Amino acid sequence: MIKVYAYDKNTKEYTGVEFAQENPKCKGEYIMPANTTAVQVGEYEKGFIPVFENDGWVLKTDLRGQMQVNLKTLETTEIDYIGEITDGYQLLDDKTYLDFLKNPEGFKVIDGVFTDITDTTDYKNKLRKDDILVELKRVDEEAVRPLRAKLTEKSTPEDENKLLLLETQAENLRLELNRLGGV
Repeated sequence: MIKVYAYDKNTKEYTGVEFAQENPKCKGEYIMPANTTAVQVGEYEKGFIPVFENDGWVLKTDLRGQMQVNLKTLETTEIDYIGEITDGYQLLDDKTYLDFLKNPEGFKVIDGVFTDITDTTDYKNKLRKDDILVELKRVDEEAVRPLRAKLTEKSTPEDENKLLLLETQAENLRLELNRLGGV
């Protein structure tokens, strides 16, 4: 019996050690199991896998199980192939992947690189603009009752004060929104 090195039928990646039996009809000859070679597998590190090509082992990048993002569609997928990352995709570390899942708007492709933009002024301004629009809607909703009272000529001084306060709040919010570049 001799030690031989097995590889996957389709991917040709190293799968482990097997043993070839000696041919009982021909001493010194061995019957090799399918998809094996006597060529020894060398040392390799995590992130690589030996692949049997042209009668020898070649180390190839193995990113399987890691996440990648399509730089055009921003769709994320799990890598399921051996080799370098496909053109048009970028490898994501676990933190970036989770951050992207929680907040897709916090990422953008800049100069061909998937980038976290959450610390940029533009992104922070966009968030503030969104908040201002929500606050303006709240102000409008709060103004409905005092406005109805005013239109039916049943308003009280409290209604008038409330409308003045709400209009001041709305005016300040609109000024801030304009300083941030408007909607």
